[in-house]
Order: sequence, then structure tokens, then C-alpha cells
Amino acid sequence: MQKRYSPKERTQILDLITEEARKNDAFVGCVLVGSGAIGFSDEYSDIDILVVVDDQQDIAHVSGTWKDHLDTLLPVLSYAEAPRADRIILHNFYLANHLEINNCVLPQGLLSATKANYRVLWDRTGQIQDVLDTTWAENRKNNPLKTYFAGK
Repeated sequence: MQKRYSPKERTQILDLITEEARKNDAFVGCVLVGSGAIGFSDEYSDIDILVVVDDQQDIAHVSGTWKDHLDTLLPVLSYAEAPRADRIILHNFYLANHLEINNCVLPQGLLSATKANYRVLWDRTGQIQDVLDTTWAENRKNNPLKTYFAGK
């Protein structure tokens, strides 16, 4: 059986992706979601990250360039793209040794927290945490049953 990435190795890959995203002037921030936002606790966790783009950017172009960059940076075995909504693109990278990286590229104006455990990794605007807090409060208020079943 192939060795899986350890939590430490997952953190190192996340750090690499985060630092590469910080170098891109089209990006205004990065947000970690999913199990990684509360700490990689086992070798089965995937990496779920939002890359927030300035609203004025051409999302298709920025997203495609970013996908190509990650494809050369990481040992990608396979890839799938899933447009999630107008101007929101999800890139799914599958690496050797069973690591999945889900990288959503979206404009800042469409950023919204649908769960409590979003963690801002970096933010050029100083507004991302406020947006997450505000939208999470609204989502909880508007859908308390979903929040109840999510355990938050």
C-alpha cells in the first residue's frame, strides 16, 4: 500500500500553495476551509482552500493561469475542474499517495462563509475576516436547521 501524506506534509503543501498565491497580484487573500482549518488530524484529510480574487479581475484567465501554475508546482496525477457558479471555479487536484486538493477561485464580492471553521491565511484587504463573520451569521440566521445538523 502506498504511503499517505502525513499531517505535517499536508501542512507543508498548504504553506507552499499559500506562499505561491501570495505572489500573485490578482489575489487578495486565501482562506482555509474544511478539516485543515481546524488542523490536519490524520493522513486522510484533504486540503480545501479558497483563493480570493480582486473583483475586477478576469476570473477565467486568473483561474486558468493559477491552475497551470499549481499543475507544475505539485505532483498532480489527475485533475478535474468544476465551475460552481458564475465567476466561481473549483479546481480539484489529485496527487500521488492519495492527497486531494480542492482549490476554489472566486471574486471577493462572492465570498461567503457557509460553515463556522473558515480560517484566513492572509488578506491584503483587511476585510475578509469581517465578510466571513458577517456572512456566517446571516447563513446561520437564515437556515437554523442546517446549522443544527452541521453541529455548529
